[in-house]
Amino acid sequence: MGLSLASFCNPQRHRGMGDTESNIQRNASSLVGTASFLRSAEGTFLVLEQYDESMSGHCLVLGWFGGDLAPGRYPIRQLAMSSLEAEVGGEDRSFYGMAAVRAADENSIFVTESGALEIATMDSGGLTGSFELSGFRLDGAARTDGVALTGSFSALEES
Repeated sequence: MGLSLASFCNPQRHRGMGDTESNIQRNASSLVGTASFLRSAEGTFLVLEQYDESMSGHCLVLGWFGGDLAPGRYPIRQLAMSSLEAEVGGEDRSFYGMAAVRAADENSIFVTESGALEIATMDSGGLTGSFELSGFRLDGAARTDGVALTGSFSALEES
């Protein structure tokens, strides 16, 4: 169950997701891009991303290791072995998330500690919703605690 940004952040997929949208609000800035979700043996992953020609951009991955998804509100927890072990054998499942930004003035990783994901609609091939995340940001050796991200998405399933 490796939630790896390198595995799920994909500039080629991003270029093919033109009819989708995502908006990530952080501090005073906004990151806009595309939204897709994919299902694999590892789980279901919602990917919000945007890249330019030099591959600078952002990628937020929210992973679900439970059963089927349906409209509703889901908790988001920090991706840690203790969190995963606490859910083994239980009926309650959580999303896990991580984000990265690479730009001329920033090279950061956002580590989610808590939050929630609201799936507003879900039909064959698409889902819409919103999220709120809190955690910390690592930018080189500097750590910033108390970081919040909120946003919305209209995603298509990658086939």
